[in-house]
Amino acid sequence: SNMYLFRNSNTQKGRRFGIDFEIAHPNYSRSEFKNIIENQYSHVAVKRDPSLRGDESEIIITDTYHTKDNEGVSLWKDIVATLINKGCQESPRAGFHIHWDTEGMTAKNVYNAIALWFNYSAIIDYALPKERRGSIVNIKKLTRRELGKLQRIARGEPELKHYLQYAQNLLGHCRELTVNAKFKTIEFRKQKATLDVAVIQNWIAFTQNIMKNAINRDSFIGLWTDGKKRYAKMLNTDIYANGSFAHTFRKVFQYYSGNQSQFNFWTRKAIENAQDTNTEDVIREIRKKITMANKSWNQSEYRNLSGYINQI
Repeated sequence: SNMYLFRNSNTQKGRRFGIDFEIAHPNYSRSEFKNIIENQYSHVAVKRDPSLRGDESEIIITDTYHTKDNEGVSLWKDIVATLINKGCQESPRAGFHIHWDTEGMTAKNVYNAIALWFNYSAIIDYALPKERRGSIVNIKKLTRRELGKLQRIARGEPELKHYLQYAQNLLGHCRELTVNAKFKTIEFRKQKATLDVAVIQNWIAFTQNIMKNAINRDSFIGLWTDGKKRYAKMLNTDIYANGSFAHTFRKVFQYYSGNQSQFNFWTRKAIENAQDTNTEDVIREIRKKITMANKSWNQSEYRNLSGYINQI
């Protein structure tokens, strides 16, 4: 199934993405590491970043090569295999940022991607490693006021280039999600740097689905109030109760994430990353209810569900 990350029916299959990948290389100095990696990959650059130590570097694909579709994912899987081979390690401070190209998008589409993130980031946090949750070092929260302003600009400013400039100025650089007007991208900055290719592959697909949902929306996405966002604390397991934790969890990890394998992957991560047994039990319960509600999802899995749920 790994080969079919982006199926032919995916309307955003060819949308380009760029990754900023931070990693520790304890066996090499930066210059040694830079030589090794850049000699092996003609389109890869190793850079330093002020937030990184001497044995940590940032890896990017240069502008001469456009990563997209399954080939782009394969290239990153290959790079990660090399990093593992060279004894590289995950650093707790390091991030795995993904930029999605906004080519062909309207100002409304860009706004909607940011709004989707704003509404659901507290739920997405459940599937992320603990150290990347909430408002952490160099990641400030998006505010409702900023987004209200961005929506007003999107209504009156049809020119995408100008809109991206406004968004970049307003959001600044260090956020969960940011806009780069120069490269015309939206950057998702929340995921932790990892050598787990399954996380990398699924996060590319997950963030692409946020882009896809933003592009497919005809109307402006309404912003949730902070009160409404407290659903995350209530942990209600009713998948049909609008605004409950379970209903919102379903929206994000079933409807927005794209397919059953995405749902299975991120709910498994949410269970692994649960901070207490109560949260873990709640997510298992929600997972069971959502899988039961989707009888079309692989009947054999449906029959084996009780055993399957207990294994994970």
